[in-house]
Amino acid sequence: APPDMRGTVVTINGLLICFGQFSAGMVDGVLNGLSPSEGWRGMLGLAAIPSIIMFIGFRFMPESPRWLVMQGRDDEALIVLKKIRESNREANDE
Repeated sequence: APPDMRGTVVTINGLLICFGQFSAGMVDGVLNGLSPSEGWRGMLGLAAIPSIIMFIGFRFMPESPRWLVMQGRDDEALIVLKKIRESNREANDE
């Protein structure tokens, strides 16, 4: 994230983690209420869905520009930066 947005991104990340934990607890309670002996299986099954979505999403993410530069692949790093920054000037400055 650009430097002026990093604090906001970290705050939103923390809030989403708390919301996810709360939601998971509520869903677990509902599943346990519906079927006390089998509710844990549903919870494990539901937990696999975000993991699968993240795995698929990571396959389409570009490499980190920092990692590319460390590997000596500066041209590829600039291409990635141009995709994620608002202007080519911001990408070239970084």
